[in-house]
Amino acid sequence: MILALSLSFIAFGALALAMFGHFKSCFKRPPSQVQQRVLTLVGWGLLALSFVVLLGQYETAYATILLFGVMSAAALTVILLLSYQAKRLPASMAVAALLALVDFSLFV
Repeated sequence: MILALSLSFIAFGALALAMFGHFKSCFKRPPSQVQQRVLTLVGWGLLALSFVVLLGQYETAYATILLFGVMSAAALTVILLLSYQAKRLPASMAVAALLALVDFSLFV
């Protein structure tokens, strides 16, 4: 569950950073077209991966319900970070990536 939550948080962070305004508020410069496309693809890919992780742990119906809960919690966290501490979003995504790696090593 922690792995899916971390992946969803990174995914929503990447999707937010793919937008011009959010990227500029975090990095003080506009994103290039390539950065926007890569961040969008990474975001959608990680959301799909978080669903696959949940499917590996739970039945399909329960995994789908959990996915919506995990996505809601991750999206709310990204929204609050962007609203109050936008510059901390990339660092928070890095911490979530480390947490996902630790949980994945325990999961395997």
